[in-house]
Formats: sequence, C-alpha cells, structure tokens
Amino acid sequence: MIGLSTNSEILATVAATYPDPPINVVRNSLTTTATAIGITWTQGTSNGGSPVLDYLISFDQGTENFVPLATGIVNSAYVASGLVSGNFYSFRVQARNAIGYSQISQSVKILAATVPNAPISVSRGSETSRT
Repeated sequence: MIGLSTNSEILATVAATYPDPPINVVRNSLTTTATAIGITWTQGTSNGGSPVLDYLISFDQGTENFVPLATGIVNSAYVASGLVSGNFYSFRVQARNAIGYSQISQSVKILAATVPNAPISVSRGSETSRT
C-alpha cells in the first residue's frame, strides 16, 4: 500500500419527487367564448422539492378519451381555441418538475359558449283588466 488519496469533493444532493397535481382547475369566464375555453388552476401543495417547470393540458371532446392538448405551459392559465360552440369539453392538468409529471388533476367539464348579453329593456305586456 502506497498511501491514502486526498479527500474528494463533497457533493450535496436534494432528494426530490414528483410534484402534487394542480388543484382548482376552473373555467376562466374572461377568456371563454363560443369557440374558445379558458381555464385556470392553482399549483398543488408540494412541488416535490424541485420547482415546477411547466404544465401539460389534456382534453376530452366528449369521447371519454383524454388526449394531450398543450405542453410547456409556463403559467397557470390556458385558452383552448378552435372549439365547436355548444359542445362540452373536459380538461385536466399535470405539473412537471425536474423529476417528471405529477398525477393528473381532477377534470373540469366546460361548455363552449358565451354568457348572453343582458336584455336591453324589459317591456310589460298588455294587461287585461278584470271587473
């Protein structure tokens, strides 16, 4: 034996896991129209020890089959466009950190439609008098 080597560098690691799924996935009335649906959500309780990088949005067009709609969404809002007015669409969201994607959020079912305008005026119909 010739001798001991010098000490190696100390490597610090942080244990991380998948983030919690997003919560409170809801319709955004400000960005929903007859052919577009806006959704917002809140980041889950835990990011898994690694910052959330982005989100994956999936949707179902009434077939009970969710398909990816958008990836790499960096904020907590999204607008799906090119939809058919009067159809229902379901959306769900996953968060991604350095480890990978979270479980799937609860889905939300939303009608592609606009809120009707308020009536311009209300008129009274003719009344018949009773004697």
